[in-house]
Amino acid sequence: MYYKVELFILGLPIKYNTRTEIIEADTQDEAEKIAHDKYVSDGWGVLDSRPCTEDGEELVTINPTGKEEYVEVRLSKEKTPKAFENKVHELLSEGAFETREEAEKWVSEAIFCLELYYEPHNGLFGVESEAVENGDIRSPYTGNYLITESMSPKS
Repeated sequence: MYYKVELFILGLPIKYNTRTEIIEADTQDEAEKIAHDKYVSDGWGVLDSRPCTEDGEELVTINPTGKEEYVEVRLSKEKTPKAFENKVHELLSEGAFETREEAEKWVSEAIFCLELYYEPHNGLFGVESEAVENGDIRSPYTGNYLITESMSPKS
């Protein structure tokens, strides 16, 4: 795993004196220790670190259980016709309902919980809670997988 470690010049205002290094390590704590040991003698301190790709793209961590942030969404033929139709089609193709009328009724009454995530420098996005629990989730912006909290000990 890689971590983007932000460093600052000791003794100077942080706002203007930072830099980042990409460090390969097993944990966030280990990455920060490596950075500290390597750069403190040159006058740099460790400010922060985040999981990232080898190229430095920051990764999004899945919300820990019990700390999910979400919005509730209702679908309707009038206000969200594409999403409504896609959900009805999905339910029918998976055999969840025998008739279109049953599927439409269920979709119009259901409340969908979308967990919210923010990818630095890209934006906010939502993922159906069931999808987060049942599979690998990728960022719609970068295609990077969201990582679990166990991969990022400082959540």
